[in-house]
Amino acid sequence: MDDEVVVSYLHGAMVHADFSQSLLFMCLASEAPITAVISLASGPNLSAGRNLACRLFLIQHTSPWLFMCDTDMVFQLDTLDRLVAAADPVDRPVLGGFCTRQNLDGTTTPTLFRFVTDQDGGRIPVPCRQYPENEVMRV
Repeated sequence: MDDEVVVSYLHGAMVHADFSQSLLFMCLASEAPITAVISLASGPNLSAGRNLACRLFLIQHTSPWLFMCDTDMVFQLDTLDRLVAAADPVDRPVLGGFCTRQNLDGTTTPTLFRFVTDQDGGRIPVPCRQYPENEVMRV
């Protein structure tokens, strides 16, 4: 039970085949048992759909982990196992995977951000251009 996972994603009625295939293959390859899938139709207000997915997970499921993903992602076969292995209910109850975005010029940029304090005392996100490989880091 300690490594059971519920998978959740939002969609706009259709999803790309790349997402479906990589999610399916990742789940089949995972050592962590997948106990349920929460798939919700969503409009442009993604936060409402994500909040509903979290509520459903907390109310309807006993698995300790919720894997939330976006339908524009693709996954390595070991993604879920690596996240479960790195997660901790006390020290790291929320953990994100390393993601990149594809730029118009074909390059990719990590979607990692740190908050820094600006001159007015506000906190603004800035992209992390340097990061350790194969390690957990706070972002």
